[in-house]
Amino acid sequence: MHSGIIPSVLEILDANSIRVLREKAQVPLPEVSAMILVETDGYTDGETIYQMEKVIGVFEKNRATSVQQADSPQEAEKLWKLRKSIGSLAARLRTNNVSEDIAIPISKVPDLLLAISTIVERQGLPFVVFGHAGDGNLHPRIMYERSDPDQVKRLRRAVEEIFQFTCAMGGSLTGEHGIGISKAPYMALEHDAVALDLMRSLKKLLDPRNI
Repeated sequence: MHSGIIPSVLEILDANSIRVLREKAQVPLPEVSAMILVETDGYTDGETIYQMEKVIGVFEKNRATSVQQADSPQEAEKLWKLRKSIGSLAARLRTNNVSEDIAIPISKVPDLLLAISTIVERQGLPFVVFGHAGDGNLHPRIMYERSDPDQVKRLRRAVEEIFQFTCAMGGSLTGEHGIGISKAPYMALEHDAVALDLMRSLKKLLDPRNI
């Protein structure tokens, strides 16, 4: 972002996502902490290529282990298929899974990746993290067995700790999916009592019968 380039897509995969792709899909990926997928666009090929060259320059300056550039739409589609397949591949690790969509300031993404790993590993559950690095919206997907009360308890504990860390870092419980029923109990982590009362009063004004 500081280089003046705003990619059209900027996705991130954590070490567990990479491991799942390597082991379950036999994709020859390096053993690294994270992988970033970037796409640029523009009015001309030259503009798009110029932007991508700047992005690759930033990667190299920050000592990326390796950089792979797609030379055709088909190669680009292969890379995106990897990103899109992570959720279904990881879901095979256990019968059930929970996927969150927490958001955090972009500069804090590395801190959140590390925190999620520490929190979920402490609970002994398999997980992957992927998401949109360009806006700090990450999707930790945690696998568990719903039939096992202990695993359910550990899952809930992990999710609550992730929410607590995210909000403490100035983030949000949800980046794109909304609060819904499952996240309602955690709203006080993100909003103070005054803000919540205001929301309730607006709700009552617009929906007096609570439909």
